[in-house]
Amino acid sequence: VWILLGGRTTPWNNVVYAILGYVTGGWIRLYWQEVNDKIRTWHLWGIIIFSTSLMIIFNHYAADRTWLATILGWPEQIKPGIQILPMLIGAALFILFTKLDMTNIQGFGHALVLKTASATFGIYLIHENTFWYRLIWPSIANILPFPDSLFSTASTALIITLVVFVMLGIIAILFDTIFVHPLTKFIVKCVQKWK
Repeated sequence: VWILLGGRTTPWNNVVYAILGYVTGGWIRLYWQEVNDKIRTWHLWGIIIFSTSLMIIFNHYAADRTWLATILGWPEQIKPGIQILPMLIGAALFILFTKLDMTNIQGFGHALVLKTASATFGIYLIHENTFWYRLIWPSIANILPFPDSLFSTASTALIITLVVFVMLGIIAILFDTIFVHPLTKFIVKCVQKWK
């Protein structure tokens, strides 16, 4: 929350964000089974709902340019927001998925889940990339009519998110298939020859 105290000097940057995400995932992998029974599904949903609500309230308040928000420089920092909240949401969602029994999903559904899971990291990398961000989000938003009510705003946001997710998923799968997997195999083969 240091960034909320004003000024541009903050220890939070993309490297710290990536390391914190990696460490969180590592902790979940190593220790989650030990606390799995203590943390219930409704606890995780509570974290997701509370963090999302807090993010929405903060972003709305910061965007209003109130005197406090202006003094602390929040309007200029509206995009990052309170960075720890997306980390909590992501960790809670990840843990929720570890609690799902996926053995009942067979055939096409199973293949779809696995393909979507393998594409999500690519989607994450592409969706906030400077080039793609300026191209994809406005293009899709301009196709849809401008919302005029709270319901239409929520509906439009959901549609835009789903369309962006599907589009970037297709791009990520194509990129993995055409570049990443062949390059990975080539590098592994070269490393094995060097040994």
